[in-house]
Amino acid sequence: MSEDTKELELKALEDKLINGVSEAVTKRISDENKDKYVEKSELKQFTDAMEKRMNGGFGRVDKQDRKEMLPYVYDYFLREVLELKNVKTAGAWDSATSGAASELIPSEVGTILIEKLNTYSLLRQNCTIYPSDKGVLPAELTAATAARITTRGTLVAVSSIAYTPVTYATMGMQSWMVVDNKVARESPARIFDMVTSQLVKSFAALEYTEFITGAGATEFEGLNTASITTSTPASHSTIGTLDATDVETWYRLLPMGYRMLGKNIFVIGTSTLAARLAAINAVGYEVWNYMTKPETWHSYPYWEHASCTASGTTHPVGYFGDLSYFWIFDKMGLLLRRTSEGQTLTLADQTLVAVYGETDGMVVLPDAFRSLTLHA
Repeated sequence: MSEDTKELELKALEDKLINGVSEAVTKRISDENKDKYVEKSELKQFTDAMEKRMNGGFGRVDKQDRKEMLPYVYDYFLREVLELKNVKTAGAWDSATSGAASELIPSEVGTILIEKLNTYSLLRQNCTIYPSDKGVLPAELTAATAARITTRGTLVAVSSIAYTPVTYATMGMQSWMVVDNKVARESPARIFDMVTSQLVKSFAALEYTEFITGAGATEFEGLNTASITTSTPASHSTIGTLDATDVETWYRLLPMGYRMLGKNIFVIGTSTLAARLAAINAVGYEVWNYMTKPETWHSYPYWEHASCTASGTTHPVGYFGDLSYFWIFDKMGLLLRRTSEGQTLTLADQTLVAVYGETDGMVVLPDAFRSLTLHA
């Protein structure tokens, strides 16, 4: 046998080993799954979608894939969350017939919930999200500074950077809603969208409240419990009065590095805006511009917050700082589930559903914020 012939036979054997194993595995998987689907086209649809999901990675599915997945999400909502029987199945991705789909669909539901929460929560759009359960995070006490080397070959002395431990531990948060089963059967897409939107809005509202008033432990550690330096105006003839000098002092109290480069936002109580800052505007010092969108104060966007105190002699009436230094620790994202926890009502043809998550939140660098406390 010639050397060329031997080489060809070895090449053929190598190809057979590689392709043969691949074909054998493919055939075995196909044989195991072919009885689960009515039509071969359904199997192909499923395998194609799974391949795209695996190749694209979580969160990188294209818009068309997401659109095609929605009927299966609604089917999952009806059958697995509401546990409604005799509903029209969505096809091959039904979690009752596909173990892989039972993992795929809940992850997509979780993605939808997080997307909605990020849409409705201005806090989450600006702060830092840290995916963790509990632990200790070393955070700098002040911003790091750079130094220019003035003599070639001679390094400057290293500065002493002080760190402080930030201890966090996520706690559960849940929001409930009653779903009418008859309406859900007739309009699953609309009901799913309405239920998830309302539930995540309640999450956003609670996080926003705790952002200011949270007392730690089972809540966020709010801004009014953090070690934030406050500006207290000089005494005025009328208690609680603010003038332009007071406002400017508060604004300039925040170090320039945060004031010029950060995600700076004012958080102010409604009464402070309506009464005190409007009065400053009236005398020609335009710090509050409510004609722009978003409304600005001292050229920075501001948020009204009902939890900011009005008197402001014990707790601040407002805060100013870089929101990227307010961290939300998020353990698992959000879960949509059927529940009986906290149930205090009699249900007829209805189902109690809940969105559940576990979070904590706090300022990791107090130096990046300044508050305003009125003179008593």
